[in-house]
Amino acid sequence: MKKKLSVEEWFSISLATLYVVITFFVALGVDPSHRVMARNNMFAGLAQLFNIPIPAKSYSGLWILLIFYLVFILIAVILIVLTRKYFINRNQNPNSVRSIVYYCVIGFSSLAISTSLGIVFQLFEKSEDVGGIANLNETFGFVFGVLFLGLLIFVFLAAFVYAIVGIVNYFARRKNKNIAQVKSSEDEELEKVKENSNIDPNLENSFSGVKDNKVNKSAETSVVVTSDNSNTLFSNGIAPKEIAFKNLVAIDNSNLDVLSNSNDDINITLKDLVNNLQGYLATSEKLYYDKIELGYFIAGLKASKLIILEGISGTGKSSLPRYFAKYISEESFFEPIQVTYKEKSDLLGYYNEITNKYSETPLLENLYKASYKINNLNIVVLDEMNISRIEYYFADFLSLLEFPENERKLSLLLLPDDYDAPNNLNKGELLITPNTYFIGTANKDDSTYTITDKVIDRAIVLNFNNVQDKLKIKGDFTPISLSYSRLMALFDDALNKFKFEKDEVKDFNRVLKFLEDELDISIGNRMLKQIECMVPIFKDMELDYKECIDIFLSSKVLRKLEVRFNSSLSSSVLKLSKLLDEIYGKNSLKRCKELLNKYIKRGI
Repeated sequence: MKKKLSVEEWFSISLATLYVVITFFVALGVDPSHRVMARNNMFAGLAQLFNIPIPAKSYSGLWILLIFYLVFILIAVILIVLTRKYFINRNQNPNSVRSIVYYCVIGFSSLAISTSLGIVFQLFEKSEDVGGIANLNETFGFVFGVLFLGLLIFVFLAAFVYAIVGIVNYFARRKNKNIAQVKSSEDEELEKVKENSNIDPNLENSFSGVKDNKVNKSAETSVVVTSDNSNTLFSNGIAPKEIAFKNLVAIDNSNLDVLSNSNDDINITLKDLVNNLQGYLATSEKLYYDKIELGYFIAGLKASKLIILEGISGTGKSSLPRYFAKYISEESFFEPIQVTYKEKSDLLGYYNEITNKYSETPLLENLYKASYKINNLNIVVLDEMNISRIEYYFADFLSLLEFPENERKLSLLLLPDDYDAPNNLNKGELLITPNTYFIGTANKDDSTYTITDKVIDRAIVLNFNNVQDKLKIKGDFTPISLSYSRLMALFDDALNKFKFEKDEVKDFNRVLKFLEDELDISIGNRMLKQIECMVPIFKDMELDYKECIDIFLSSKVLRKLEVRFNSSLSSSVLKLSKLLDEIYGKNSLKRCKELLNKYIKRGI
């Protein structure tokens, strides 16, 4: 194992052990021979209450079968815990269908083995009136009755302990609250004494020492000793920014150049950008991408702040954002998503009330630096983003994408109005700057979660289904300098020069109407705005705008059929394929038609 068992995993094994012990004692009490316990014990009474079949006599085969079940219950739990740990250590989803199948196989195998061994030992039971194969029904009735009764007692004890712990915690919280109130009152009194007294500055340390003695009586620390041995009182429980936000304050003091990356290649055009990028990747990095895919990636930077590169492993999903950043003289930031990510704090950290410090993560520092380097493209790569549920850990970011760019503020924690916070953390809110892009890579296998429509609708999705053949490109392609403002200016020029023409919009709407009427698939204004941004950029790159529509429909719209398709929709899907031929031509929208043909074959 790569890591030791966690506390939760040991706790699961301990609970299984407790259940086995409880059931064993229940069996001793219900045993008709009553060799260990009194005849009228509590367990025997419960067995009569629940009509558990009790044989006339105790015999060895009965106990052998029961012991086999108890032992294999414990073994099954341990194996399931270790199997789950195996999946987690290999960054695989422990709750996927594949994982659940493994758990079920372990459980059923344990049940089958224990039952088989128990039946074999019934063959050796020599008594004619009890036990043996002839009385197997009675034996199993007793064993399963004892297992059921043990489970009831186990659940009752667990509920009782849980209730006791809850009551203790309730009174403990009330006690801590009272202590905090007393501490606050003492602090207020000390402040009043300090304000109303004409204390000599040279005696300040003596006053602070008296205050420390009173405050230290509290269970919670409320002062911080700095390097010069002077005491600084916390503001409403939050440590000073130099302590609470050490790394963010260091960024404030680093004097980052706000106007960095201002030496743009002013003669660059969008057409040059996509052509030279393809040449640079092929000649310098030995990475081969289709020009249409690169154009769609670049155009997506105008349409959304979230781009998802999806497909099989080894197709260059992670390499594209890394080397695109290198080509424009920037650095990409990689955040490997973990299977345990469940909420925002997994990405951005949290305030630790014990250490009085904010747990500053590398991603938090990256986003904070972006507020200084507003003219640089900040490319954040969420690697393997669907290994955990995106809607959980990325929910706040998805909501912010709907806000105007200058209002995309993410609350880290609530800070008092008078708190001296880091420069760009006003009231505990972190601004997600317009120059920040989230590029997510997503694999398609059993270890990952399906990306939901909520995420797809907000993102630009590009599928990498095949490894690109080697390209023979000649020329000298070197990195360029491209700022965020220059890239936006290129996009704006493209939108001014080219449009998604009325006839083109009309044809596109025909497809959308068919999808809504025949296949019950509809798209909102958000997606319409995205395609309206991307088509003019494709035209400015001198790429066929139909290719843009092809990728857009196949990756964002037609994929909705994946989970709802059945044979009854085959005729509608066939009509859609013919409609696309009619509108865009038989040799166009190849990705869409390939996907539709896959659905049609599935329905045959």
